[in-house]
Amino acid sequence: MSTQIIFGPLSLSSYTFWIGLCALPGIAWCLWHGGASWRDRLHIVDALLLIGVCALAAGRAGYIALNATYFAERPAEVTLAPAAGISEHAAIAGMLVGWRLSSRMKRPHPVSLAALASLVGIGASIGCISNACAYGREVFWTDGILWHLRADWPDAYSMSNPRLPTQILMAAWLVVCVAIPIVASLRTKGAAHPLLIWTLFFSAGDFVLQFGRADATMMFFGLRVQQGLDMGLFVLAISPAVAGRLTGRTGGLQNRPG
Repeated sequence: MSTQIIFGPLSLSSYTFWIGLCALPGIAWCLWHGGASWRDRLHIVDALLLIGVCALAAGRAGYIALNATYFAERPAEVTLAPAAGISEHAAIAGMLVGWRLSSRMKRPHPVSLAALASLVGIGASIGCISNACAYGREVFWTDGILWHLRADWPDAYSMSNPRLPTQILMAAWLVVCVAIPIVASLRTKGAAHPLLIWTLFFSAGDFVLQFGRADATMMFFGLRVQQGLDMGLFVLAISPAVAGRLTGRTGGLQNRPG
């Protein structure tokens, strides 16, 4: 199920619309926080384009890989359109790769990029409500506090039932994910890299929230495949070798000015 937003002759997926709408203030923050001159800001736009392309390409590739059987039968649907499905974990990995590739460019401040990543995730979470993706499992009046959290939102079959509002819970967690690196950067004066802190907290929170999701996915050892990807992102963020290459140092979570 995919809903559309109509602007005159232009039709846009509501999923793409919400991502774009939420990304705008994040991009503005990156430009405002990144430099005083227009030349600096133009260079930051170049870096954001590189990081964005890496995130989008990796996110689509990850989604296609996770649904290889489906796309093998429908090769015409293999596109870069975000509304066609994105693996958020692969997109985050792509963002980190793009950050590393842009190391010789004038980049946005890492705190600003972490904020942009959260805003894009919030937009995707809101867009998922009307498009019935990342929906939560059904709850019943006997479930106590979970019943009080319920939302009457549809699933992939357009059936509305009381279920956990996992999309909004993820949006709320993404606010926490960016608040923590902001506070950490202020308190430690740049000693900890905001993107890695953001990745740590995203993967930890998503791992927990995945237990409340009901959308179909592959399972391994009783866990959803996304939870395995969460563990992979967590290990990536705490690995001194991998994270050191990402940040340009050997100290793992150590920061280098962007």
